[in-house]
Amino acid sequence: MNPLRVGSLCSGYWGLDLAVLDVLGGGVAWFADPDPAATAILARSWPARAEPR
Repeated sequence: MNPLRVGSLCSGYWGLDLAVLDVLGGGVAWFADPDPAATAILARSWPARAEPR
């Protein structure tokens, strides 16, 4: 069975998503947020998932 992969729209600082991953396990598939500040935080936390602009 494949591990759970989580994607998130309007991710913010990713608190809710991290809680879900903590309870269910799995990993980050992708994230997106229209706020540049939130996107910078997410890109710093998960650089392999960040898309270059």
